[in-house]
Amino acid sequence: MTFANIVSFHCSFVSINTCLICGTADQKKALFDNVWVGGPKTLQNARQLMADEFGHYVIEKFFEYGTGDQKAQLVDALRGDVLTLSQQICGSHVIGTALKSVDKASQIEIINEILAQVIPLSLHKYGSWVILSVLEHCTHKRLVLEQLHANVPSLVTDQYGSYVIRHVIEHGLPEDRARIVRSLHDNVTSLSLHEYGSWVIRHVLEHCTEQQKRPVLEQLHANVPSLVADQYGNFVIQLVIEHGRPEDRERIVRNLQGDILKTHRKSICNIIEKCLIFGTTEQKNALIDQVCADDGTGKPPLLQMMKQQFANDVVLKMVDGADSAHRDKMMFAIEEHIPALLKRQQSLAKRGGAVADKRKKPNNG
Repeated sequence: MTFANIVSFHCSFVSINTCLICGTADQKKALFDNVWVGGPKTLQNARQLMADEFGHYVIEKFFEYGTGDQKAQLVDALRGDVLTLSQQICGSHVIGTALKSVDKASQIEIINEILAQVIPLSLHKYGSWVILSVLEHCTHKRLVLEQLHANVPSLVTDQYGSYVIRHVIEHGLPEDRARIVRSLHDNVTSLSLHEYGSWVIRHVLEHCTEQQKRPVLEQLHANVPSLVADQYGNFVIQLVIEHGRPEDRERIVRNLQGDILKTHRKSICNIIEKCLIFGTTEQKNALIDQVCADDGTGKPPLLQMMKQQFANDVVLKMVDGADSAHRDKMMFAIEEHIPALLKRQQSLAKRGGAVADKRKKPNNG
């Protein structure tokens, strides 16, 4: 049976891969030669394998374990089809493996075929994988980076483009990180409220220097109320608490008061919880003081928090981390309300029992 016939029976690709990984040099050569017998027709077969659900694994193993000459022949087979393959689920993995496995000259040849389409590929589900491979494995990538820098605003709000920019922030040179941060300065708040943009801002907070991210932090501080109440913005503020300076946490704690502290949504509770984990003793005490103070209704916010699922978890964390004086303060704040709380708890228990009994009652209708 020829190599082409074997591959047509897709279940055999595992055996081919095993031969390429574990076989002798002669066995690998014989297998490779079976692909290339036949001239131009064989090149066409190789391109078909690159886009095949199982065949692309075989081509990738040729790139990984083949000789220099064999890899050069595979690069020849790619010529003229790099862009098309880059936009296919299987072909993109072949291009990525090729960039990781071939020499610099072959890398440049592959990159040159996609230079005119760097941004469309960065926004593409599979093409973005190829761009990431260029950034990760190639030294000749400055022309690609320059195109990314020129299009940061449109990339950071895209599902796949944002991942490309995050990769540059995390693994790129300091000067590349600095340029990206400067490109974000005018849109920090709106990006923090965006599904994909918020991930980019979080990467800035995690991987950039204090000098690089300080302008970003200042814009975040100016918009804490809207950010902590947002499904994406609250994660950005959590990163500020975790990776910012003590004075950053102090400013956020000061903002967690008034109407914000009366809100018991899970996102707000997560912010307070981060403050309790990473904050100083003084900052933790300041939060306890706020929840124990009269909220204008004659009752402390602490009382309402104890009735809410997520906020109650925060209360327990406050109790665990409080010093004896502030623990006593929390107990004093709710002391006169304990009978009402117990009555409410008993009512809920009875209601739950009634529902359970109703479910157990057989249906005789």
